[in-house]
Amino acid sequence: MAGPIDFYFDFMSPFSYFAWQRLPAIAKRFEREIVFHPVDLADLKLRAGNTGPSARTMPIRIKYMKEDQRRWAKRYGVPIATPAHYEGGILNRGCFFALDRGHIELYITHAYHRVWGEGCSMIDRALIEELAQHCGWSVLEFDAFVAGEEATERLQTETIKANADGIFGVPTMIAEGQMWWGNDRFDFMEDYLQEYRAAARA
Repeated sequence: MAGPIDFYFDFMSPFSYFAWQRLPAIAKRFEREIVFHPVDLADLKLRAGNTGPSARTMPIRIKYMKEDQRRWAKRYGVPIATPAHYEGGILNRGCFFALDRGHIELYITHAYHRVWGEGCSMIDRALIEELAQHCGWSVLEFDAFVAGEEATERLQTETIKANADGIFGVPTMIAEGQMWWGNDRFDFMEDYLQEYRAAARA
């Protein structure tokens, strides 16, 4: 049986949002499980030695990136908006609550749509409550978890391990030790998965 596809992501990344539009269908087609790895992108970049300024501080670059985002959104047939506030920590930590309950795909699909599809603030209290209710959880339990030490430690552990495994940005996908960084690398990944399956059947 083929191994899983490891998916490294951060809600700060619009290209992780785009990657999520395509990854589930690819995993299903090649009969592979997705293993989810929420990470702290800012910390991950620093650990990799990327100390440059954020693209959001460079007007000439952000102008291009927004146009590029519109192109990808059009290709995937999904909306794209600029979040009212950039701080993915709460949503990233919430992934562990979702993972523990088997609701991760439901959680990230809804969170990505609200943040990058509709422009909702990543720290909006109403969004946190909405996510809990959407997934059928206790708002109080979810709120306590994302604010607690366990979630913070798990996110840090995932980030440190990702760095140790050679991950330096998101979205990143890994299968059988092969790594693809970026929403624009899915064609290469699909080529590999197809070749791997053909070799396994030979």
